Amino acid sequence: MTSQPGRDLDRTVLAASPNLWAGLGSAWTQLLAQTAETSAFLSSEYIQEWLVDRDEASALLWKNGAGDPVGAAILCEKQMFVGPFPIRTLVLNSPADTSLGTEHNDVLVLPAYRLAVLEDLAQLIASRRPHKFALNGSRQRLVSKLSEFAPSWAWDGYSSESPFVGLDALRESGMSHLDVLSSNTRSQVRRSLRLYEKTFGAARMEKATSLAIAEDWFDEMLLLHDARWTDLEGGSGFSPAARELNRKLMQRSWRLPTAHGLQIDLIKVSFGDEVVGILENMVCRGHVQFYQGGLRYHEDKKLKPGLVSHALAIQHYLESGASEYDFLGGEPEPVRYKRSLSTDSRTLYWGGFSLPGARMRALNGLRRARRMGRRQLEALRS
Repeated sequence: MTSQPGRDLDRTVLAASPNLWAGLGSAWTQLLAQTAETSAFLSSEYIQEWLVDRDEASALLWKNGAGDPVGAAILCEKQMFVGPFPIRTLVLNSPADTSLGTEHNDVLVLPAYRLAVLEDLAQLIASRRPHKFALNGSRQRLVSKLSEFAPSWAWDGYSSESPFVGLDALRESGMSHLDVLSSNTRSQVRRSLRLYEKTFGAARMEKATSLAIAEDWFDEMLLLHDARWTDLEGGSGFSPAARELNRKLMQRSWRLPTAHGLQIDLIKVSFGDEVVGILENMVCRGHVQFYQGGLRYHEDKKLKPGLVSHALAIQHYLESGASEYDFLGGEPEPVRYKRSLSTDSRTLYWGGFSLPGARMRALNGLRRARRMGRRQLEALRS
């Protein structure tokens, strides 16, 4: 189906199909090359892998008058019940079941066509009349612009910091990573390094050099990760589906390496024979995005495996020419260690727009009443 959103812009809807990537892949990869997109979650490898055998995903492809692709997006549809109400939701660029993460989420579009494509996207969503349009891990500019094009939509969600280290700027300054941190953070990292070396032996930071090593370290990381999260309330958000996807992406990055494609790095930090941290980083065009990790904790709280592992990894990427080290977001509240080690931050958004209608007005009213009730109860208890 093709419509005419603008004088020099055509939109094609690729119907939901388990083989969606076959019709979308070429255009998506071409747009990635033209836009210099750096989000690992928008890379061809990541998108293609999670699309496998999913029949709830359709795609939008915008072309200019010459027939060249200028924009693309994926929509997944889900229906769930909130109390007695069935709610139909369209989700942008991520699976409908939310078992897999997405960050730095956006429509893939050439800059000259961005406003026209986003305006048409808002019109298309409105015409499909879902109850909600979900934008998980989305960039601020996307949420803001859709709010302008669809002022009647009501945003419901939260913002999250995505702290990062600007390695290019740091490299130009001639300073090390530790040099630009606060005196308190710098002192904690250096003190912890000395204590680790005194207790266990010399520091060693390694990057997996083969698929076999990467797979072994990935399994070891999961053991460390799970050992930590079993002791914490809420448990790990690293779902079985996400683990399987990351394993496949790791295998793919070794078997089908590309100059500008997604690469999965496994970093191991040890002192003597003691492994204190294993980090999984997704690297896209020199932008390192920390995805998951496993850390070994000790009774001595002066031993800080997270600070030390990331500090050594950041210095490695600084020396090897990477452009950025991104801690990513997702947490409603700022995370101290991410802030402490970063030099800058962006804002990402989790949630979605409720479209006008009696059902969503009723649900939003119930949510407001519950929040007010909780606040009143907390006031009575205090």
